[in-house]
Amino acid sequence: YLWQDGSTDATYAPAGSGTYWVEVEINGCTGRDTVVLDILPQPVVDLGPGQTRCEGERAVLDAFNPGATYLWQDGSTGSAFEVTGAGNYSVTVTLGVCTASDNVTFIYHPLPLVDLGTDTTLCADTSLTFDVFRAGGSYIWQDGSTLAEHTTSNAGTYWVRVTENGCSSTDSLELGIIDLPVVDLGPDFLLCIGTVEYLDAQGPDYSYAWNDGSNGPRYTVSSPGTYDVTVSNTCGMASDTINVAQDYCDCPVFAPNAFSPNGDGINEVFLPYFDCPATDYILRVYDRWGGVVWETDVPGKAWTSEENDPNGVYVWTLEMRPQAVGANGMRRLSGHVTLLR
Repeated sequence: YLWQDGSTDATYAPAGSGTYWVEVEINGCTGRDTVVLDILPQPVVDLGPGQTRCEGERAVLDAFNPGATYLWQDGSTGSAFEVTGAGNYSVTVTLGVCTASDNVTFIYHPLPLVDLGTDTTLCADTSLTFDVFRAGGSYIWQDGSTLAEHTTSNAGTYWVRVTENGCSSTDSLELGIIDLPVVDLGPDFLLCIGTVEYLDAQGPDYSYAWNDGSNGPRYTVSSPGTYDVTVSNTCGMASDTINVAQDYCDCPVFAPNAFSPNGDGINEVFLPYFDCPATDYILRVYDRWGGVVWETDVPGKAWTSEENDPNGVYVWTLEMRPQAVGANGMRRLSGHVTLLR
């Protein structure tokens, strides 16, 4: 045997593309043959390792080889294939007479369900607890906390991201706070005869109930008396009361409605106050049975009470003739004062 490269074996292993010939001699007779060998490249296909993905994610498998043809598991023939769900995906790549195949498995996990509910409001004296627990889940809230439960009593935007099997879902909620109703009619005051004053109880989304049944946010005061209002909203009710005295205002008189003779130096005595000289002055204090417990005809002299005077409400009357410009005639005033030791 004689091959084109001078080798003399009966067999020959070609190393690459080319023209190969051999001469064979038997008994002085020689035969010769030639072949042209074309070695094609083997197609390379590698779809990668199996993958785990989350619902809704997409992946593209690429088996491209120049000049090749393709056959995927579903019969499609493109060089690339888009994966949208779990399954086993395979491709056979043919290049000339050479083929190569590969396959890969995709596992898809569902997104965790998380629902904080719709936007809502909360009364200021209550709290709201969110619970997004899922077995195997992890959590991150807008403030960085990582528990499944989150409790709040403050207005704001709340969101949570729940992760399970590497897949995450997020939900959010806007929380508003409704303040508890508050009403303050102010301190007791003196109403001058012939004038009016207005009591204001208005607040956001309040409803109103005054002592006479009226239901507006403002109340007109034109006479002395005790006035009270109850305001309410979806979160509760609040009430306030105010006492209004009346005078001519040429020499207005103010009398406290309570005093506490306990030696602390605060509100130790009961004394009506006025700024003008007065004659024919007499101040009397009565117990609940109508008996006079104290009286004086000296302007500026205060009732200090006796140690045996019991706590409770007393009635007082005042008669005086103001000596102010425009004053005319006697004034007769009365009221209540509470003794608290």
